[in-house]
Amino acid sequence: MTIDTTTYDYTLIKADEGKIFKRKGTEELFGEEIALGYSYYIDGVKLDEPHKDVPEDFEEIDIPEGYYQYYPEENSEENKEYVEFENIEDNEVQS
Repeated sequence: MTIDTTTYDYTLIKADEGKIFKRKGTEELFGEEIALGYSYYIDGVKLDEPHKDVPEDFEEIDIPEGYYQYYPEENSEENKEYVEFENIEDNEVQS
């Protein structure tokens, strides 16, 4: 994990190659980099007070199989190798 606070008014964290971030204690996936700030909702639940995110709130996990089918913009340079969101038939996205 790389943490960069030198050029931004916020903390930017970048996952190691082949990894993405997941919020600890939830199933929320955040992609390969996060600009940390305040969260007003965690795991779909509105918080009474905003939570100031810190790097320790997240863990790096291996990129799950099929991840880029749902989030092709995360790998836009190689996007052509992945199934576009509109073409997904086997796995419906639940709202």
